[in-house]
Amino acid sequence: MSGTSAIERIENGLAKLLQAGNRIVWWSDPDGEFADAVADLSLGGADVVSLGDTPALEVKRQVELESPASCFVLYEGQQAPDPEQDWLLDIRLYAEPFAADATSMLQQDLGLQHASLRHYLKDRGRFFASKDRTERLASLLHADDMERDIDAKTWAVLSRSGSADPFTLLLDLLCDVAQLDEGVAFDESPLWKSLVKYGLEPFAWALVERHFGYGDDAPSLARFIPRLLVTDLGRGLKKPLPTGLIKLALPQAKAGNVAVLLSQWRDSTARQKDYDVLSARLASDLHLARHLAGLTPADVANCATFVDLERIVANALRDQLLGNMASSVMADVRRTVNGRLASYWVSDRYPDTEVGKRSIWRGYYQALLSATGLFEAIETRAQQFAFTSPEQAYTAYTESLFEIDQFYRLFHEAADVVSARVPDAIAPLADQVEAAYLNRYLNKLAIHWDGHLKNGLLENWRLEGVVNQQNFYQKVVAPYLAKGDERRMFVIISDALRYEVADELKTQINGRERINATLRSQLGVLPSYTKLGMASLLPHKILTYNAKGSVDVDGRSSEGLGNRNKIVGAVGGTAVKAETLANMGKQALRDFVRPHRVIYIYHNTIDAVGDSASTESSTWIACRQAINELADLVSRLVNNASATAITVTADHGFLFRETPPDALEKSAMDSKPAGAITAKKRYLVGKDLGEAEYAHQGKTAVTAGTGCNTEFWLPRGVGRFHFVGGARFVHGGAALQEVAVPIIEIRQKYGKSAEVTRVSKVGVNVLGQQHRITTNYHVFTLLQTEPVSEKVLATTITIELVNQNGDSVSSRELLNLDSDAAELGERQSKVSLSLAAQAVKPGNDHFLVLSDAESEIELQRIPVRIDLAIENDFDF
Repeated sequence: MSGTSAIERIENGLAKLLQAGNRIVWWSDPDGEFADAVADLSLGGADVVSLGDTPALEVKRQVELESPASCFVLYEGQQAPDPEQDWLLDIRLYAEPFAADATSMLQQDLGLQHASLRHYLKDRGRFFASKDRTERLASLLHADDMERDIDAKTWAVLSRSGSADPFTLLLDLLCDVAQLDEGVAFDESPLWKSLVKYGLEPFAWALVERHFGYGDDAPSLARFIPRLLVTDLGRGLKKPLPTGLIKLALPQAKAGNVAVLLSQWRDSTARQKDYDVLSARLASDLHLARHLAGLTPADVANCATFVDLERIVANALRDQLLGNMASSVMADVRRTVNGRLASYWVSDRYPDTEVGKRSIWRGYYQALLSATGLFEAIETRAQQFAFTSPEQAYTAYTESLFEIDQFYRLFHEAADVVSARVPDAIAPLADQVEAAYLNRYLNKLAIHWDGHLKNGLLENWRLEGVVNQQNFYQKVVAPYLAKGDERRMFVIISDALRYEVADELKTQINGRERINATLRSQLGVLPSYTKLGMASLLPHKILTYNAKGSVDVDGRSSEGLGNRNKIVGAVGGTAVKAETLANMGKQALRDFVRPHRVIYIYHNTIDAVGDSASTESSTWIACRQAINELADLVSRLVNNASATAITVTADHGFLFRETPPDALEKSAMDSKPAGAITAKKRYLVGKDLGEAEYAHQGKTAVTAGTGCNTEFWLPRGVGRFHFVGGARFVHGGAALQEVAVPIIEIRQKYGKSAEVTRVSKVGVNVLGQQHRITTNYHVFTLLQTEPVSEKVLATTITIELVNQNGDSVSSRELLNLDSDAAELGERQSKVSLSLAAQAVKPGNDHFLVLSDAESEIELQRIPVRIDLAIENDFDF
């Protein structure tokens, strides 16, 4: 606002009269235009008395008796009474009169040039009585604004959004309604009451009718707002609205505007919580569950109006999988899930709210994906195990079969998130996953592998082309160090890091530039437990068992960090716990590693949780934590300690099942044999044990290269000797999951060799040329240009139509580009955009814009031609 405001002018005028020696100034304002501003006046030492709030006798007492020397401004915000009824006539006659033409001053202050606005502004006098409101409105106005422009900007002032865009104004109102307590009528919205108070109700309903086609003899928010969401629902469904909702739909010609409005609302990080709350309230008011009964995932498509739609889709997909493992079913489920993962109620781009438990739905869908992977892998890879040699069986596991264990873990990791909130939702599928995993894979594979153990493998514990774990230092570490005195290797030993978990870790590490990770395996020692496994990884010439059952390395105890530090120190190295390194600063870390050629780093997250009856149920959480911790540790070593060679391995793997084993899976060991030293669920170690018909018997000299006559028993298959303590997480036996011990070799790359480690996000193209849009609903076909891989990462993009000024003229949709399919046709996606017809102006240029959803970096801008029948009867 240029110049001084009307209120300031009044203050200045009153001040001049008082400073001129007038003790009493009588301010006449017969229309009460400035009634709201009286209390805010600043007049130095003068008292301002509002005659409408103070009895006449009290005024006379104050002015003439109590403060005869004080200055007063007497404000009369109404018509003066007849003289014979005027109790203050004498004061009126001797007081200095003051009056102001508020409307003229106001128009001048607002910078409005049209004289025809005088009556309009006078009718809005109640709004302009506030100095703050007037100043904020003035900052938005233009000289040529007319009534509708001023009404829109007045609304913007009342909502404090500062934007007079029609959709923004309505979103301000809708969010205000959403914040009402449950059960409070929509018309009780503070913002709506302000609109009514300041005369904007007719403008509001005209705006709503213009953009959304809502007309009503007695319009109300309670009747209008449900129609918005029902119309959006109808827009997204692939079939007609349910009969009971049809009458609530707004005109089809305005459905595009509805879709754009609600799309903008859902896409606003500041407003999402309000959308969630209001949509949930309306779902309840509409008895939505009853109306939506019978809809299929195909009917719902990508509709995101209500969270109830996710329940329909997720439960239906779950039911599709129950008892049906056909490849066509798996493909259909995956296709639907991949579409939903980018949707409003599921995407991790949006936070959880009390209504929108996105992590729950995301977990549900990810569990479905893992279940399809598990069922399909079992169907195609585990129908029968007919490997003629242990090498074939072992290779099959490390190249392919391990993924079934991985799918099993990922399923339960995701399903646990769902079960914690809705225990029964995914339980039927979990039962089917458990049955398939145990009966069709785990037990069958164990029986097959047992055959190889009985047919000579235990007597000759080695496989062609596979390193034995006791030769780890000799075959993996020493050859690298021997190539130069300047070489240094970091060896990370993560207790119970199973092969399938290491595979996911390798993938995560390869998602970072300048690093290349490769995964292979070593044949773990037997029994596959910590004391023996940890000892076997240390540099040594001979391993021996002592009388206490511990394993000595070249005559020195291998238990505890101190002893291991001495053993590694003999080859110029040191041993340290992972958490100790994590707490070191960059310089302290460099100083720590500088004197050493090999650094053994001990990490214990999985075994610490799994190998305890009280915590074994959190094994999958521990696996996820271990993956993240180890990936971060690798990055820390590369970035802060200039590590160029890192090897991640484990002492052993593990077996885990969700359901506890039953009595049939317990081996019949009534008592420990006389020579037993250590007896656990999956192994027994001692001397002169002899044979047992219910167990495998072997010698550590064969299976671990020890220099003593220690023997062991292992239960057959995946059985246990006893169920004392935890029984779901076990290790110590000879199952492939226990003895296929991972070796991840990580190398930092430089120069040209670093190019192969470059990480990028998948590309995308829009199919077709010369895009012409003739309706307010258009479908684009997008192609993901390459499959997702370790170095080509999945991404999420946004798609919308904008004009040359960057203003959106359509809904904004999300699309996940995460396909690893080799076939181009399987990487195509359809994206539907709804146009806001009123935003498309003749003569404007328009573009289809694709952006990275996370960084908001624009990826593509493609010209489009929009030819719509635009309504131009009047504009807001």
